[in-house]
Amino acid sequence: MKDDLRSQLEAYKRDNDEMSKEALYNTINSISSPTLGYDSDTLFVVEEAKAALTARVGSKSKIVESVEKLISRLD
Repeated sequence: MKDDLRSQLEAYKRDNDEMSKEALYNTINSISSPTLGYDSDTLFVVEEAKAALTARVGSKSKIVESVEKLISRLD
């Protein structure tokens, strides 16, 4: 999961397009499943990253920051 997110984040940093954002969102969305057993702090970071990716007026730096924060929290 962590490697997938890193790879997708690097792609987003390079091209900054909607397909890269969507790939990130889909991967992050799969993390939010309660069956994966992540703690509430990690799930909060997941929700922050999803919010950054879906914001109407989002900034690339906010997306990158939130996804990097999530990556650092994953095992």
